[in-house]
Amino acid sequence: MTHKKKYVMFLLVLLIPILSFSFRRFFDSKIIVEPNSQDFHWPYVYSVDKTLNNGKKVYILVRSNNTGFPSNDFDEIKERTLEKYNRFNRRFEDLNVIYMTPIFPRIKNLHGNEYDFHSLERNTFDLQQKKYARVDNQLIYMIEDLKKRLEKEHNILVEKKILLYGFSASGDFADRFSLLHPEIVEAAVIGGSNVIIPAKTLKNENLPYPIGIYDLSSKTGVDFDSTAFSQIDRFIFRGTLDQGGTWTEETGGQKKEYPWIEYATKKYSDKFSNDSRSPVYNRHALSFTDLLLIKYRISNKSFDPIDEFNEVKRAFAELGYSKNQFIEYAGVGHRVTDEIYADIFDYINHVIEM
Repeated sequence: MTHKKKYVMFLLVLLIPILSFSFRRFFDSKIIVEPNSQDFHWPYVYSVDKTLNNGKKVYILVRSNNTGFPSNDFDEIKERTLEKYNRFNRRFEDLNVIYMTPIFPRIKNLHGNEYDFHSLERNTFDLQQKKYARVDNQLIYMIEDLKKRLEKEHNILVEKKILLYGFSASGDFADRFSLLHPEIVEAAVIGGSNVIIPAKTLKNENLPYPIGIYDLSSKTGVDFDSTAFSQIDRFIFRGTLDQGGTWTEETGGQKKEYPWIEYATKKYSDKFSNDSRSPVYNRHALSFTDLLLIKYRISNKSFDPIDEFNEVKRAFAELGYSKNQFIEYAGVGHRVTDEIYADIFDYINHVIEM
């Protein structure tokens, strides 16, 4: 064997363990926990694929799943969740956290309705069947289950409170969960979402869940704890070009996609200008149109998500919730850029080091 070949072989001997470790670290780290039929009825996934700094606090970082589509095939939802889990885990591998994601369904058709558990939508609180009931409480049981596993199987002790991250539908989940259960949340990152105003009324409008907390107790069974909520650090962001995603309209069997602002303006502007009800909501079932009308009114008659974002920001300031940062990213649409990910990383790292 020539000297050159020996040198190449020597390099390979060195590189293979390194590459093997990296591959394991990035891709073979998931541990899937199957449902506990007593406390939670859906699986969750977590990772312990790194060396934690014992000199720092160790948190569980929860990112709820968001497939971007509904499906009655739970295997499809699970596959998509695990695919996105790998990508996100690599983003924050150097944080002193245990990353976990609940694998909740997003049902396309149940009793003739869609149920979006990925964003804790209003109608999900109507379901009484054990496996669908109160997935927010099921997540709490998952977290407690994970804490026990980490201590028993991995000798890892974590902080009592958790961190939350979410974007779009999972951002809605992070926002709504932190409002429903502020006593167990240390900090939350919420992006591209419709943030709940922690008030019952605004601009002479009653604010039902998930716009506000007017009927929070009667709808969800949870009384709003303003003191605990005021202690949560929250990083809330939106791109200035975020048009709320796209909306699909079907006419004569043909589907056409529109930016949300364009679709909503075309469909609802005339209708809303002739609606004189005030307030819109008076403790009755909340239709999608009425929900949209309330948001339109409190956003100064605008369908633009950034206008709503700024009105919510103003409301938080007036209510005195000073630990909520509202950040706009100029020129960014409905997505998370590398710049935003870097800011999120720094924010979470700062929370850990406090």
